[in-house]
Amino acid sequence: MRIRDKENPIAYLDNAFKYGDRVFVRGYGRKGASFTILSADKTLNVRQVGNEYIATKLVRYDKSRADMEAVFILKGDLSFVDSSRSAFVSGEVAQKMEVITSGGEYFDIWDAYNDLDRIFAFRQATENGVLKYSTCTSVLTDAFEYCFTIEGDDIEAFPEGTQIDCTDNDDILKIDTFTKVDQLGDLRSTSVGVFDRIENGKCYIIDREYDSKKNLPSQGYLFVSVVGDAVRLSRREKAKADIITKQSPINNLAMIIDKGVGTDLQSRHEAPITGMLSRKFEGREFNEDQRKAIEVAINTPDIALILGPPGTGKTTVIKAIIARFEEYYKKHNDRMFPKFW
Repeated sequence: MRIRDKENPIAYLDNAFKYGDRVFVRGYGRKGASFTILSADKTLNVRQVGNEYIATKLVRYDKSRADMEAVFILKGDLSFVDSSRSAFVSGEVAQKMEVITSGGEYFDIWDAYNDLDRIFAFRQATENGVLKYSTCTSVLTDAFEYCFTIEGDDIEAFPEGTQIDCTDNDDILKIDTFTKVDQLGDLRSTSVGVFDRIENGKCYIIDREYDSKKNLPSQGYLFVSVVGDAVRLSRREKAKADIITKQSPINNLAMIIDKGVGTDLQSRHEAPITGMLSRKFEGREFNEDQRKAIEVAINTPDIALILGPPGTGKTTVIKAIIARFEEYYKKHNDRMFPKFW
């Protein structure tokens, strides 16, 4: 779609077709996933392609047909974006979603989910833009109010109530190319506070969390906070690394959750039912599933998970497992009773 004589087509579409948080739509819900967005004198034809809605044609609005078809008023967050910039993101999202829903290997799904989280975190930061400021001052009233002098004339406000960070690192301008969480940390950003307003070329941010003035760069950049996202992503990556390298408290956890089995060799195998257990549970006959549950529990080096609906004897099985562990302990510790703390 071409918009002639428009230096900024995205701004034109925003101004022409968005009425606050509402748009006027014709043909919405019609079979074929195509519809038309209306302005005062233009119509914008839209069709669905994969997981995207593509604006295909901009034409003059034929007002003589205005009463011939129903018009819907939709309320929501509509954004026009350059498809050439967002296509690679949409493709990557679709690829990760395919992995997540494929039912494949656990850690492949883990990686895809983490990548998807990273994509959306970076996308949120880039879609809301980066504002360059030349001065920073603060005033203390009931909270600290930071005032930043913004450079340039094309100033777009951040979403209301958004947490804002600042940095003097020029790499923030390349955040849309970031692929690793470490790159977020390298920005050395500082949390400023919550976006309040933009007036006369100045951006005001309120900080109600801290009771002292923050040491912010006198010149730098403002952007939607990704600190929380970076911490979450880093923790998830560390958790996976600990599991794979057997640094987690359960050193065989990787094989258990990915394959359903452990690989540690066991030097012993304890029978599920012994004479002592039979005497302790006199008159009780364990069925095959209960015997198997006891056997798995007392011979599993890490975790045994026992599932069963009500009435299947889980409580009795747990008592039997405790009795077998007690028997084993006493057998190998001069018949001393185990102590619990």
